[in-house]
Amino acid sequence: MKKIINLENTNTKSFKDNEFLQQSAKEELIQILKNNLDNIEKDTNTNKQGLEKTRVHNTILINGKRGFGKTSFILSITKEIEELQKIHLFPNIIDPTIVETKENIFILIVSIIKKEVEKCFRCCCDDCPLEKDKKDFQEALKNIAKGIKVLDGVSKSSIYEDWNDTSIILEEGLKNSIGGMDLESSFRKFIDISLKILGAKAFFMVFDDIDTATDKGEAILELIRKYFSSPKLFVVLLGDIDLFKIIIRNLQWKKLNPRYMKNYEEALIKDIVANEIDTLTEQYRDKILRNENVIHLKSVKEIVEEYNIEIKDKEDELLKYLDKIIKNIFKDTKGIYFREFFLSLPLRTFIQLLAKNDIKSLQYIFANQIDIKYLKNLKSTLEAFIEDKDNKF
Repeated sequence: MKKIINLENTNTKSFKDNEFLQQSAKEELIQILKNNLDNIEKDTNTNKQGLEKTRVHNTILINGKRGFGKTSFILSITKEIEELQKIHLFPNIIDPTIVETKENIFILIVSIIKKEVEKCFRCCCDDCPLEKDKKDFQEALKNIAKGIKVLDGVSKSSIYEDWNDTSIILEEGLKNSIGGMDLESSFRKFIDISLKILGAKAFFMVFDDIDTATDKGEAILELIRKYFSSPKLFVVLLGDIDLFKIIIRNLQWKKLNPRYMKNYEEALIKDIVANEIDTLTEQYRDKILRNENVIHLKSVKEIVEEYNIEIKDKEDELLKYLDKIIKNIFKDTKGIYFREFFLSLPLRTFIQLLAKNDIKSLQYIFANQIDIKYLKNLKSTLEAFIEDKDNKF
């Protein structure tokens, strides 16, 4: 199959089919969504109130290191997801790192859904068939409001600190406690009525960059575990699975010992709880990030092996063009040393290298884009290159 790399496309964007290099990952994601939709259709296991008993986490991880093109991947396949017709996409990717610090993510999700639903209500007349659904929707919102006070950042740690009447404190405390326990079921009912009004079977939301901000990552993973348990909620995370494991591990330490920062090093040295933490970390990950829902984006090397790739507006195919750049920069006449190294780079960095094929630009790319892993690979590559007497700078 023939693919084209446009050297002008080094920014995050949606790509056309002939420039889209993660075809197998797209097919894998679409199949997961179709399977989950089928499961919703088959699921008739309801209780007396009509609320589904099924508690699942349809969380999908698009796994890749920084620069692998995770955001571009999602932007490039929204059309295919929309064509499934039964999925309602959130209007934008949610990046918690740019959300206001005091804004709770749960409330942000509810507000986004509310805004989408209210678009339907604007088209209603006095005898609109959605009038009953509108009342049910407003009731679902009220029920959520009863429980959100238990969420971090929604209210002060002691909302009754200026009150003197103990009976009022007890009454309000009981209301909030019950509201908190019912928050998950209230949110599921809110999802159900919202989807009914929108004429869809499931919501599709995407979180980006939560693995690079530990506090945000912890908060969102806990929201997924506690409240995002409806089969009708498809949550996609863009990130690095290794970083998620670190975040999950930190969560387990915090739950096990409130003073975990103080005792962390001592516990590791004595190996008292480290093994247990490892087990809890794997159990947590398997619960909300199941292996079958982890989609691995391919490296440049894997992409080159899968497709016949050409450079737009260039006469050479990809590998020949790469060898010319290597020869130009490193005087590597054989082209055997640096080719493997550059094919191991993140896709974004690799395209930047092709677009700016001189030593000055290369220095800039390495200084700003490449982490320690790739620098170690470069070191070993340079050592092997220098040892070869046939290659001279």
